[in-house]
Amino acid sequence: SRAQREKDAEEKEAEAERRALEQCTFKPQTRAAAKADKNLSLRHFYDRDVQDKARRAERLEALRLHREAQELEECSFRPRFGTTPRKAQAQAGVHPGEEDFYDRLQEARTKRQAKHADRGAAAR
Repeated sequence: SRAQREKDAEEKEAEAERRALEQCTFKPQTRAAAKADKNLSLRHFYDRDVQDKARRAERLEALRLHREAQELEECSFRPRFGTTPRKAQAQAGVHPGEEDFYDRLQEARTKRQAKHADRGAAAR
């Protein structure tokens, strides 16, 4: 029958393939090789990722510094370093609280004179 002949042909073909494979001595260890390649690939990926993150952080820091510099350029206030406000006032001949001190001194002198004048008038 035809079905039997096809079955026999398939069996002969399978047997021929099995004999051909028996003569092959090379047996690749695909699992170990694939695993080694995968580990190597993952390591390269990790290294690239670390480098990318470092470059990104440097770029962000440079942008931040640039923005700060731009903001400072817009500021009109420029502090003078090296001189304190008291030092600057002393150099200009103005001492903090000097006028208030002389006003209080004059007021105390006037009160004292009035007090002495009242005692002198009361003693007479």
